[in-house]
Amino acid sequence: MSPDRSPDPVFELQELLDALAAERLTDSQHARLEELLRGSPEARRAYCDFIDLHLGLRRILGTEVEINPAADVAAALAGSLPQVGREPSVSRNAARLGRRTWIIGGSFAALLLAGVWVGTTLQRGVATVRPGKGNLAGADNRPATAAGTGTVAAPETTNEGNATPGAANDRLMVGRFIANAWLARTAGAVLFGELTPPVGSNLQRGHEYALIEGQVEIAFSCGATAIVTAPAAFVWVSAMRLDLRVGKCSVHAPDGAEGFEVTTPQTRVVDLGTRFSVRVHESGDSDVQVVEGLAEVHEAERPEAAAARLATGEARRYSLREPDRSRQIGFDKQAYESGLPDRVISYTASKTVDGRVENLESVKVQRRGIEREYRVEELIPVDIIHFASSVSASNLAVAGNFKGTTEAAMRRDNALNTGLINPGMSREPLTSDPVFPDPRRAATPADGAANGDAATPTPVPTQGMAFRFDRPVVNSAGPDVVLFEIQSAVYPPPGDAFHISPLQFAPGLRSHTIRRFDITMASAEAQPVALFAVGSMAKTSSNLDELRRQKILTSRQTMQFRALAVGIDLSDLGYPAGASVEGLFLQDAGDDKHYVDPVWIGGLPAERD
Repeated sequence: MSPDRSPDPVFELQELLDALAAERLTDSQHARLEELLRGSPEARRAYCDFIDLHLGLRRILGTEVEINPAADVAAALAGSLPQVGREPSVSRNAARLGRRTWIIGGSFAALLLAGVWVGTTLQRGVATVRPGKGNLAGADNRPATAAGTGTVAAPETTNEGNATPGAANDRLMVGRFIANAWLARTAGAVLFGELTPPVGSNLQRGHEYALIEGQVEIAFSCGATAIVTAPAAFVWVSAMRLDLRVGKCSVHAPDGAEGFEVTTPQTRVVDLGTRFSVRVHESGDSDVQVVEGLAEVHEAERPEAAAARLATGEARRYSLREPDRSRQIGFDKQAYESGLPDRVISYTASKTVDGRVENLESVKVQRRGIEREYRVEELIPVDIIHFASSVSASNLAVAGNFKGTTEAAMRRDNALNTGLINPGMSREPLTSDPVFPDPRRAATPADGAANGDAATPTPVPTQGMAFRFDRPVVNSAGPDVVLFEIQSAVYPPPGDAFHISPLQFAPGLRSHTIRRFDITMASAEAQPVALFAVGSMAKTSSNLDELRRQKILTSRQTMQFRALAVGIDLSDLGYPAGASVEGLFLQDAGDDKHYVDPVWIGGLPAERD
């Protein structure tokens, strides 16, 4: 028996729609498109989605569109399909819009055709669709996934007996063309003019996203993923295409996702089973680098030119300013992002009756590229062993109905709305051991009277706070310590900057400054905390004993605060892998009038294999 060499209808339809959008559909291609649309309800559905998408894109780009669908509607009612891709019967005045006018009439006529079969299609159950959360385009039509793998689930079984090859192709078209793209992961992502949607939210097709900070990983139902790095502007076009206007993206298209495309102002990069990166400069120049496999690059300005094939380790720049429109550039493997950075991803906590978080229950972090979730019982709690602040006497966050003593307010718990806040600051991070009374630390000459010399003055305690872990934290890959702070919308959205330092310096050890939390005020994962009160003292404190002895006066907060979180990697302080760390010292960075409010700190257990 001869092998079946018929073209893949999915890719054939995609190619025809590409030609349609580019206004280069030939007569033979037009006839083939009509044939596909007549023979397949799912192809007509894909066609409708495609047309509506391009209408949306034209509106976003400010392209004027006139509607004159009468001729196409008449043709549809007569049983023939619209003459898509050809000049409609319109006046010369309307003709100034060029060949764009057909798109409205074609869409309207196709929708008329769709009405007679949509009910039947739904009854057949050609594809499993699950409801989802946070769909940015209205109803959530993301295909069902297998246990969170992000792969499209198999269609439901029909009651029509053995499916024909045509029916199988119809179902495949639904999975490839109607399915969505969604945010798989984010890292410090901030979008211009809109909130960053929660992880798992569908992208809005045809909407231009402007990523001004951080990174996002987009998952496509075809199986491809793309990591977009700020600053960037991008549009999700279809299940098989991402339009990158400016910025950088890294694409992984595994088996089954061949043919996935990234379009730029200068190129159309088609995956042939590969990992590749694309960078679009502000000038419009496009750099394409293939890390693994093959990619086919088409020049947007020369569609008649033969496509170039780039193999592993090859890189080219495409530019109208180049004499030959493109040139070879140096391959940079680092340009490809294989994953998002290690970080705190999210957390869970008990909630009050009004839905605000209270007691921490778990933390999800990425360590060595692997997501892990730790229950609060697995984390290593801390004791505060020193606190000094000359910048504020408001040093306690307590429950809203708190009536106890300062000593009681300082007791350790898992609440995200209580803790020691507004510690002392220093614009410069520590370069030597912090000074504070610590009964566990051996006396030194710097401790004054401890060496028997009564004339030596007592050293001034270092501004900030010191904490010791219940058991040593082992430096593993990625974050080793998690810190939460409370923040309101009127304070810095990235979180309050702070220095973190060793309790005792040694060769190779250093302070590290954190200026941006992993979960910021712009993160969908930042949750509102239960109402609390700020406890103030009569004067500032230079040590814990002074703080404990003072009477606490509370005032309830009326602003909404959220719990932000950040991971601290001990390697950033110079600790070698496997080093055991007993405690750390924290200071506000003193970069503004707002001070860090740490409400919960805990160590992560040694990384599990």
